[in-house]
Amino acid sequence: MEAFDPALLPEFEEQDNEEIEHDSLARPPLRGRTSPPQGLRDIDWTSLEDAYGAATETPLYLEAITSDDPGDVAYGAHGLYAATTHQGSVFSASEAAIPFLVELVERDNATAMAFLARIAVGETHFVRSPRDIDARTEYAGAVAAHEGAIRAYADRTDDPEAWRLLALLGVLPGDVAIDLDTNDPALLADRLVLAGFLAASDDSSDRRAETDRARDLVRTSASLLVRLAAAGTLAFAGAHDDHARHVLAHLADSEEYVSTTWITAVGPFAEAAWLFSAGDDELTRADVPPSLRVAGVEERLRRALPAGYDEDSPIPARAVSSELRAILAHAVTASPDLFAGGSPDLISRGLPATRHAVERLAGLRNDVLSEAPGASTLAELIESDLRAGVARPVTLDAIVAAGAWPVLEAVLSGSTTVSEHTTLDPRLPRSVADDPMLVTLVLLLGEALSRTDLGTAVTALDDALASPEPPGVRTAACLLAVALAGRFEDRFVPLVRSFHRYPEYSPAPVPVLRRVRDLLPPHLAEQVILPS
Repeated sequence: MEAFDPALLPEFEEQDNEEIEHDSLARPPLRGRTSPPQGLRDIDWTSLEDAYGAATETPLYLEAITSDDPGDVAYGAHGLYAATTHQGSVFSASEAAIPFLVELVERDNATAMAFLARIAVGETHFVRSPRDIDARTEYAGAVAAHEGAIRAYADRTDDPEAWRLLALLGVLPGDVAIDLDTNDPALLADRLVLAGFLAASDDSSDRRAETDRARDLVRTSASLLVRLAAAGTLAFAGAHDDHARHVLAHLADSEEYVSTTWITAVGPFAEAAWLFSAGDDELTRADVPPSLRVAGVEERLRRALPAGYDEDSPIPARAVSSELRAILAHAVTASPDLFAGGSPDLISRGLPATRHAVERLAGLRNDVLSEAPGASTLAELIESDLRAGVARPVTLDAIVAAGAWPVLEAVLSGSTTVSEHTTLDPRLPRSVADDPMLVTLVLLLGEALSRTDLGTAVTALDDALASPEPPGVRTAACLLAVALAGRFEDRFVPLVRSFHRYPEYSPAPVPVLRRVRDLLPPHLAEQVILPS
């Protein structure tokens, strides 16, 4: 097979913007001739809600999209988009609009078709691969009840929006033919993706003719949009090859936007298609971009989590199944570079950002933070306090019981030459000294040290005095410990005092140093100058 060379790929062609533009005239009243659906005014729209409250304007928007005046249609389309399908959300007014939109679809109103699809399955960017079928809204069933009218419209008009809706509702037969004989790149791209989704939803259907055509197009089409769609088709159909994977991997970092029914943001679509077809072995391949390997880890983690798990929260140890542990262990082994130093990609995705944190979650590391004083591990207790910005007694007691100094060392095991930072949670600060989470962490550790490891803290401060480095997180915790215990000695003052002209670059949290100063006797406190 020939080597893949991204330099030989064509550029994305200019896209026609088919959006209806405003004419800048104020409405209402509507200016054109309209033919509103029957019974439109018989609904008590004021009792229904849209994105902005009472849905009093919804019937006017529905009437507007029937107008022969383009400005009226634009007014209605923008109104329906903002009020009834706002950023993919639906409302009681959205459900009430369904039968009226269906009537307009029966009149071949393409604008009505677009909004019927949005009410059922959201916007294009919510559905990037067949795994995103859960993006369907609560009103998908109400729309699917009109399958016959939608299918008849699709047969008459060949509107890609209608075919996409039918596919996502799961009401298209597996043997429906997809015509790939067109010279329109956007239309061909839509049909290719449709074929891929149908193949993924019914692996018993014979799509060999379509996949053979896609295999040719992904190598030869003069349109990069078509090559992208063809690569997606092969991925969704389970017929991908190295060339298709290379195209998807290359485009996964693209910031390009296109305008088709199935594809808008190029990068997320390419990434989703690559993930759909990629096996675990591909996480080890040198030619796979790090961002894709991160996405692969994330996708496998999320699929292995229990149903209903809140993706915005850290993964709790009790949710880690044997499957999830295996995924994490494989990721650490296959892609150790992803966890070396806090990958921004991992942090932005809410995943563990260091090797220690991943190993702890996978059960590969049996350190003090893995201990479970109750239903949660010590790491989870601390993370919970950091998010809430409070140091709870239950967490403090758990740290004391485990030994404050071993906990401090485990927390700071991800230190770098730039600053000390914790490996507990990927969203903790990396270098911002006054971050509230870092302040809470040092307050916890300092108070725990004052109770159980005060001698170790004093020794650490003496070592810090002999070091040319400015005080960091560890030193700040030890200073707080001796101050809380009433054991602060004169020789420690230089560690609290501003140590250079730019204290904002210090890894030591200045609010903690202020807390230390407030605990000192007046003759020592007056020697400490800190930024306000």
